[in-house]
Amino acid sequence: MRGLTLEDFAANVGAAYSLESGGSRLSLVLEEANALGQSMREGGSFSLLFRGPLEPLLPQGIYTLRNEGDPIDIFLVPIGQDPGGTRYEAIFN
Repeated sequence: MRGLTLEDFAANVGAAYSLESGGSRLSLVLEEANALGQSMREGGSFSLLFRGPLEPLLPQGIYTLRNEGDPIDIFLVPIGQDPGGTRYEAIFN
């Protein structure tokens, strides 16, 4: 499996990803895909910001996300809630 890159996500900003957790299916929208400076990581460092519903609040962990392509496992961390939902971040470095 090749490493994920910023380019794998940049064109999907605004797109919904489905996530299954505990028998429930949630929709997370990719709000941002940002480069993060220099890295030794092949494909460079980048962050992804997703927005999901207020409930359920998912704990940090590895989740399988599906879009139009193959499913991908990503470590997501909840970073805040506001009236628009819960924001989750994934960092690749």
